[in-house]
Amino acid sequence: MDNIFSQQALSDYILIWKEMKQGLPCDGSSEEVVSVLKEHPEFDPYWEQGEAALHPQEVGDFVVSPLIHARLHVVIETQLLEQDPDEIITAFNLLIKQGETRHKAVHRIASIWGDIYFRSIREATPFSDWAYVNGLQSLIRELSS
Repeated sequence: MDNIFSQQALSDYILIWKEMKQGLPCDGSSEEVVSVLKEHPEFDPYWEQGEAALHPQEVGDFVVSPLIHARLHVVIETQLLEQDPDEIITAFNLLIKQGETRHKAVHRIASIWGDIYFRSIREATPFSDWAYVNGLQSLIRELSS
């Protein structure tokens, strides 16, 4: 799996952010990105600074990389839209049923996906779809008990 948190990804997000700020229409492939960027206006100063959006920043009470945070949102929102893997819908619906906001539910699922993704980067191994589905199934069991 390519590094989805690359310099190219940063350039793409900055361009989408600039077009969004200018009120330009987005193409279909950018809709999820625009939606996430609108959800996170606190990241606007970092997109303006370019490279800063790639690095951890103190944003409110958290230290976060705007690019990584936004990309994780887009990964999960895309999976929800495509309903793939199947378990994501069940996990998401259970989180919502238990009172989580959509945003917090996405964060909870993104933490599972992100842990597996970043482990694969550190270990130079492929992303494990099996481990991700297993993580979602564990979350489903936890929420169902």
